Amino acid sequence: MNWIVNKASIIGRDHELAKRNCQDFCEFKQTEDVIAGVVCDGCSEGKFSEVGATLLGKLILDRLAHCSKFEDSGLVGFYIQVEIKNFISSLMSFFCESEDEKVRFVVDHLLATLLFCYITNENVFIGNAGDGVIIKDDNVNIIDQNSQPYYPAYRSIKKEYLTVKDSSVGFITAEQITNLRRIVIGSDGIIPLINQNKVNELFGTKARQLQRKFNVWSDKDKMFYDDASCIVFERIEDESNIQK
Repeated sequence: MNWIVNKASIIGRDHELAKRNCQDFCEFKQTEDVIAGVVCDGCSEGKFSEVGATLLGKLILDRLAHCSKFEDSGLVGFYIQVEIKNFISSLMSFFCESEDEKVRFVVDHLLATLLFCYITNENVFIGNAGDGVIIKDDNVNIIDQNSQPYYPAYRSIKKEYLTVKDSSVGFITAEQITNLRRIVIGSDGIIPLINQNKVNELFGTKARQLQRKFNVWSDKDKMFYDDASCIVFERIEDESNIQK
């Protein structure tokens, strides 16, 4: 496939000072027919949010990388939502008995935002549930949900237990896009990078160059106060130039 994919992830300074784990998940998989990338950002108020971010991220990444090709963006979002809800239901049935225990389990472990990119030879799908950053060519979209992200796990909690009452809570949205050259999906921790006009520096990297840039931005420039993660997808018109 005529795409190069790179990723970078780094713990934020606030989490380092608080001696907390990085709560971001950031991975991609590439097969002969599909490229899938997923970024999840665990809720900062959850006791073990890195667990949910990693579990949900790995689940969706595996499902996208090995499922049948999608032809409709609505089917992508529905498929992911069903997979997440079934997965969380199985966990809750194992660990929880009462509804209160289920709510506590979700809040402590499974609240994480989701951004994904799913690429085939025919289609590109980009989607999210919750806040974060999506860049399409030169269009930078900062998704801000006023500190109340629409976590996918909310759909596994009965409505009477939710304190957030927005009708969009927990829904996964996806869009199908053609003719893109460059795509970035990232946690909201990369917003300082955008504010300092460094978006173009995300592109054109090889191997671990992108990760090294994040290391410098963090250590030297003290740029990231929150965990920061992103995956960069770049279309290559001449497949002979793709790095093996």
